[in-house]
Amino acid sequence: MPRLRQAIYVTVGLAGLIAAAFLIAAWVYRDIPAEVLEARYAAPASLFINVDRVRMHFQDQGDGEPVVLIHGEFASLFAWNSWVQQLQDSYRLLRFDMTGHGLTGPDATGDYSVERSVDLLERFADAQQLEKFSIAATSMGATIAIHYAAKHPDRIIKLILVNPELPAKSHNQDTVAFIWASRLLRLITPRRLTEYVLRLGFGNPENVSPALISRWHDLWLRDGQRAAMSELLRQHDTSETAKAIARITTPTLVIWGGKKTVESIDTASSFVELFQEETNVGLIIYPEIGKLVLQEAPDDTAQDALVFLQDHES
Repeated sequence: MPRLRQAIYVTVGLAGLIAAAFLIAAWVYRDIPAEVLEARYAAPASLFINVDRVRMHFQDQGDGEPVVLIHGEFASLFAWNSWVQQLQDSYRLLRFDMTGHGLTGPDATGDYSVERSVDLLERFADAQQLEKFSIAATSMGATIAIHYAAKHPDRIIKLILVNPELPAKSHNQDTVAFIWASRLLRLITPRRLTEYVLRLGFGNPENVSPALISRWHDLWLRDGQRAAMSELLRQHDTSETAKAIARITTPTLVIWGGKKTVESIDTASSFVELFQEETNVGLIIYPEIGKLVLQEAPDDTAQDALVFLQDHES
């Protein structure tokens, strides 16, 4: 009996220590108020617009034919800074933070599906009076661009996809492991995790700057952001993306970082083969650059985009 009592005391003590550590960690990684982050990161060009109950952060810079820029998961519109600098003399560049990202924050509807994201893009384009425009998008944002281009072929001039997501055969993110991991990350999100994600996405991890880590981590901690990102990842379904790609007729450029990514360089060719044979599709591969191409090779990819956009033959 004494040994049993001792074992109970030890178990209860360990549980108490774990609970205390969890509460301390949750306090350390608590949310940052939206107004604090807006004061810290909103640029002179930053604007906000209400799009169907979403307070969307966006920027509208440059003059010329419009190009909408859509960032990927965990990132923000700031990923396109170099592109804007190099293209704004020739094009009107509109970029926005997706729901659950950057300074936009959560979607009041709780809907983070691909369909909802496409709908918000439609509403944003209409609010900016964009009749015909090009889209450049990366990763998860590329999926949204693909579905929009398939739905509105008459409105899209050209399409640029930077390390786009691969279409999944089925939606399988409701697993117990995924659900519990996402719930934990809603409360405990160390800076080290942000650094790990960025370094994993770079071909040369040494190129990840402390400033980039800080900005990503800060924006992850915005009020309600982690819960929103968790829901977005759970609801985001690419099982219909291959069908959408097959409907695209718009001239398209695929830019691919081939080093240290889950997908191999050969996968880039397989992705291009999903398009119709008559669709004009170009492929540029950076074999020494990782999945986060925009962050690691911003200037070179901006020049690729400029050449493609200005090529009337495409």
